[in-house]
Amino acid sequence: VRGLLGVDKLRYEASLYKNELKHLQGDVIPRFYGLYTGEVYGELVGCLVLEWCNQSYSLKREELNRRRMGAIYCLHAAGVLHGQLRDAGHFLYSEDGRVRIVGFSLAQLHHC
Repeated sequence: VRGLLGVDKLRYEASLYKNELKHLQGDVIPRFYGLYTGEVYGELVGCLVLEWCNQSYSLKREELNRRRMGAIYCLHAAGVLHGQLRDAGHFLYSEDGRVRIVGFSLAQLHHC
């Protein structure tokens, strides 16, 4: 990302990975390896380094939806409301087909 606002969103997302979501790393969210920031041509930039995941995995729709719902339940149990899961781009897949949810920059903490 570029700019202070984008980097601040990444910092928030990184804090979720390191705290509320830590126990879910490698299960329903990718492993988090770090947040890196710097300057490029005088502009603040940042990136998160996460476990490599694919955008698609060959499964029947029913099984895919079952796995997604299980992952969403785990987020809910951890007290995190993602808020953008209607966008299929937030669902990635590990090499063994396990769901990984990404994109927590707008997520909120919640308690039921």
